[in-house]
Amino acid sequence: MTDVTQMASGVFDKTALQPLYARLATEVYGKNNEDYIMCFETAEFPDSGLGFVNKTGFTEPPGGKNNSANHVLNDHTYCCQLSGAACATGEPAKNLSKSASTSIN
Repeated sequence: MTDVTQMASGVFDKTALQPLYARLATEVYGKNNEDYIMCFETAEFPDSGLGFVNKTGFTEPPGGKNNSANHVLNDHTYCCQLSGAACATGEPAKNLSKSASTSIN
């Protein structure tokens, strides 16, 4: 990647993934089945990292409008991103569940 502006959180989602997913939604999914359900997701990096999870760069679902019944945003993160010690044993501690839910904006 030569354009370093793509490394800002949410930028790659908005400028690269959103147009790609929109083309897939209209040219592939929608063309073959108007009742399709399309799952899509963000770029893992730089949207999240050790100790943080940022908002996505998507402004709407691929080829659709907000609250569409045809789209599922799989905005996943990993518990170990909360801190380096979060998964010291291989599993997150139960007391970190509140931290995980409050770290997502």
